[in-house]
Amino acid sequence: MKIEDLKGKNLKTFLSLMETTPLTTISNEEEYELLEMQLSILLNKGKLNKGEELYLFNLTEIISLYDELNPF
Repeated sequence: MKIEDLKGKNLKTFLSLMETTPLTTISNEEEYELLEMQLSILLNKGKLNKGEELYLFNLTEIISLYDELNPF
């Protein structure tokens, strides 16, 4: 799914999540923790709409890449 596929409530939800916690390169531990908190919120929410699913997919990709490049 791409952002171009989102409409109505799904698009609004995605854009709202982007406003609250933008999907961007993680530069430090503080940003990492912020994205992890957002990930936890979405995973614990239960059923997600298409906008949330797209955001969650991209959020997971960013966190996974950071983890690969910055092993603990």
